[in-house]
Amino acid sequence: MNTIRILTETDEVLHYFEDETLISQLLEEKDIHIDMPCGGKGVCGKCRVIVEKGDLVGGVTEKISQEDVEKGVRQACLAT
Repeated sequence: MNTIRILTETDEVLHYFEDETLISQLLEEKDIHIDMPCGGKGVCGKCRVIVEKGDLVGGVTEKISQEDVEKGVRQACLAT
């Protein structure tokens, strides 16, 4: 069982999941809505999240600078 801790401006929630799931899907399951005008195709770069720690795959495109990548910024629609 995997755990993700989600911090927003107003709340903190824990979410448990068993397999690799897109961060955007995990947020949606907790009714936390993020801006994804491209529908989760990874082309707009609006669904940025900061991953403080943990293993993840993907979420890095030309929409995110190398400096932001080093800070843990990822696109939620592409990162698992």
